[in-house]
Formats: sequence, structure tokens, C-alpha cells
Amino acid sequence: MSRQFKIYNLPEVLLDYRQSSQSLHQVNKKKEYDEAAFNQAVRNLRYYAGDGYSLSKECVKCLQFDIEPLVKQKDIASIVKCFNQLDFITEKIVATENINRDTTNIRKAALVKRRFTLSLMLKRLGFRKAVLLLIRMGEFGLLLEKLKYAMKRRMSY
Repeated sequence: MSRQFKIYNLPEVLLDYRQSSQSLHQVNKKKEYDEAAFNQAVRNLRYYAGDGYSLSKECVKCLQFDIEPLVKQKDIASIVKCFNQLDFITEKIVATENINRDTTNIRKAALVKRRFTLSLMLKRLGFRKAVLLLIRMGEFGLLLEKLKYAMKRRMSY
């Protein structure tokens, strides 16, 4: 609907939604819910990038903030490729006409998603792989911070 009609945010909460480890979608039909969410994400990506567009399952999961499948591969090139795909999709979204399109906010949201996902990755990768990832991604500011932190920890021992 948001692709065709103007949408707005209301300042008041109209629905409270409680989610716990005992929620139905977590217990009874977790596999079905996970599969439906994955398929919807792929449909959304293809809407912007074209019907032939494909990503690895691990990369789609990563874009949904589930980094574990990608981290388990222990392949920095796959992680970098996934972040490059996030940039690619962002530009496709920006280029697609939409009544609700706000390019500044789209880019801002993508940057927040990128930084948050990267921070999750850095926590799960070992120091050497984290440094390699930051170098491959050109994130030299973050790399410098990580190195300073590591040096400070080493000197305190």
C-alpha cells in the first residue's frame, strides 16, 4: 500500500504488541513464520532490484539483523559482499519512484542499519578478522578506534 498511497505516522500509540519467548510465532509455527519473513524480504528486494536479483540466504538473513549464518561462514569476502549489497539496494530504493520516498531518510536509515549490523559483526568476529573486515570495507575511522581500544587493554595488563 505504501508504494501507491501516502502514509503518515500518528503521534499516538494505537496498538500495544507484546512478544515473548512463549509467543505463538516463537513456539508453534516458528519455522513457518521465519520462512514467510524471509520470502517477504526477498520479494521486497526483487521489487527494487529486479526479478532476477538474488542474494545468498545468509546475506538476506544478515539484512534482517540475523548475522549468525554469515558469521559462521568465517568468510570476510562474503560479509563485505553483503554490505555492498546493502549499498546497492539502498541506491535502488532511492531511484524508485514512490509517493512516500524521502531520499535523505532512506540513506540515513541505510547508514544506521549498516553501522548497527557492522557493530554486531565486529563483536562476533575475532580481533584479526574484525580488523581485516574494517580494512576491506574502508572503515578506517572504526579501525583506528578498535586499534586504540585494543592497545589500551593491552597496556592495562
